Amino acid sequence: MLNQTAFDLLRNVLRESWGLSLQYFADTDDDFTRVDLGLRTQLEHSEQLYNQMRALIKRLKFGEITVVRDPFYLDVVLLRAAPDSEGFYVIGPFSYQPITDERLAALGPENGLTINEVRALNYLFRRIPDNISRSAVLPVAQNILRSAYGITDPPVIEKDHSNDREVPVIPLEDINDRARRIEEVYAHEQALLEAITSGDEERAAAENHFFTLTGMDRRLQDRLLARRTLAFSTNTLFRKAAQGVGVHPLLCDEISERFAKKLELCTTAR
Repeated sequence: MLNQTAFDLLRNVLRESWGLSLQYFADTDDDFTRVDLGLRTQLEHSEQLYNQMRALIKRLKFGEITVVRDPFYLDVVLLRAAPDSEGFYVIGPFSYQPITDERLAALGPENGLTINEVRALNYLFRRIPDNISRSAVLPVAQNILRSAYGITDPPVIEKDHSNDREVPVIPLEDINDRARRIEEVYAHEQALLEAITSGDEERAAAENHFFTLTGMDRRLQDRLLARRTLAFSTNTLFRKAAQGVGVHPLLCDEISERFAKKLELCTTAR
């Protein structure tokens, strides 16, 4: 298994260069929402969809690389992290071709989706990197096995589930309703930043109360990844707001870094 320093370096390089996600899971019973950046949590039958993937991952063999194409026509690369553990790495998801309106529209008839539901899928796919081929990602998995265990020619197992319609792919929410809720969240963000820049602690506390109770992304609000992502972004917003009213950047950076380190060490969403 890669040591933590090597893993962090590789993860950062992939994220910065391709927008590609590299995740490590210690066990097949871990929270699976990170496997696909939370995409399935925003679909109906999400538990069944995750269980399909979980069953596949439990069958992974050490020393092999498995490439899966799912019903969204997205690819993910999977490999066991060690011969004596249930840990595994996930690279992806990513798309081999651009994620266009036309491509997503093709999913509509196959899954019985309305035009609005196709638009919702388009919104959900915004975080998925595209124009990335399997041939570009496979060397990453091969290098993990080579550097950690000296395996130089691992077999590549391809599993095509693109025509699997056993569980329909249907977005949970109406995209127009989501847009209204996002507008509400952004308005509260702006009010919170104004309270910070004016030094109005009472108002800032009131606005912050909204974010702790908001129904925004309610299916993800108890997930560690979602909570941590929101906390990182607000940490940055607070730093910039304080800098904008004259707090020295050195002080802003010290405080921001202190909270960023605490977030990195979080093991629960509480």
